[in-house]
Amino acid sequence: MIDKIFLAALEAIIRRIFDEKLPLFKADPPKPPETLMTIAESCAFLQISAPTLRRLVRDNELSIYRLGKSSVIRLKKSEVDAALKNIRYLKNARKPL
Repeated sequence: MIDKIFLAALEAIIRRIFDEKLPLFKADPPKPPETLMTIAESCAFLQISAPTLRRLVRDNELSIYRLGKSSVIRLKKSEVDAALKNIRYLKNARKPL
């Protein structure tokens, strides 16, 4: 009789601990923050001039991101790296790694 009571109490404790900790294991791990590049860094990375980079943005080949309400513009490094494969202007640009 005591064994049944003990097992029921132990099961309740384990179930409560499991239910509390389970969401921690189900959640997706946090993604690392995206690396942002300035216009100058992007130009150096792609080995192109600033006007060419602006043309790529204007033609929707690259996306820009503004930080807050300021005029600070950044580009995502992953998008700049992926653009190496798709941009027709970059004939002499650096090859992707």
